[in-house]
Amino acid sequence: MSDIALDEKTVFNLGPLTQIPVGEGRAFHVGGREVAVFRTRAGELFAVQARCPHKGGPLADGILGGKDIQCPLHGIAFDLSTGHPIGAECSALARFRVELGASEEVLLHASRPGVDLPQWPCGGPPPLSQLRGERGARGA
Repeated sequence: MSDIALDEKTVFNLGPLTQIPVGEGRAFHVGGREVAVFRTRAGELFAVQARCPHKGGPLADGILGGKDIQCPLHGIAFDLSTGHPIGAECSALARFRVELGASEEVLLHASRPGVDLPQWPCGGPPPLSQLRGERGARGA
C-alpha cells in the first residue's frame, strides 16, 4: 500500500479492487487507524470506520444489504452513504472518500489520524454535569 500527500489530506492506495468481493467489505489499516471498505452489488464503494461505535464490532464482517451494513455483534444497521444508524440511537460512522484509480485500484482519502473519527459512543456525549464532575439531578 502506498500513499500520496495531497494538501491536508492523504490519498492511500489500498490495492486492486478485486480484493474486495462484490457484496462484501474488507478492513484495512490506514494511517494509524482501521477503515472498512465495502463494494456493493451495484458496484458502489463506501469507506467508514471499521469498528461499530456501539460495541466495537468489526463492520467489515457484517451483512451488507444494498447500501446498509449490519454490525455482526448487535445487529444495528448503518446507512453507508450517510454513516447514520438505521432505527437506533447510536453515533454515526465516520465516512471517508473512496474512489477507483485509473488502474482499478482503490484510493482512500483521509485526513490526519483521528480527525475523521467520531468522539462519542452510542447515545452521544456524557451529560455536562458528568463532564464537570457535578452531582446529577438525582443526587448521584
